[in-house]
Amino acid sequence: MVITIACLGLRVCELLGLQWGDIDFENLTLKVQRSFVEGEIYPTKTEASAAE
Repeated sequence: MVITIACLGLRVCELLGLQWGDIDFENLTLKVQRSFVEGEIYPTKTEASAAE
C-alpha cells in the first residue's frame, strides 16, 4: 500500500476507496472517484471544491 501511494501520489483515503473497476489495465489508467473516511465512502470532491 505504501508503494502504491508513493508511486501514484494518492492519499490513504483515496487508496482505500479504490475498487477493481477503477483500474483500466488496457490503457494503464486509474480513476480516483471515491474516498474512505471514518468508515464511510464519499465522492472525492467536496461541495466546496465542486463549487469552484
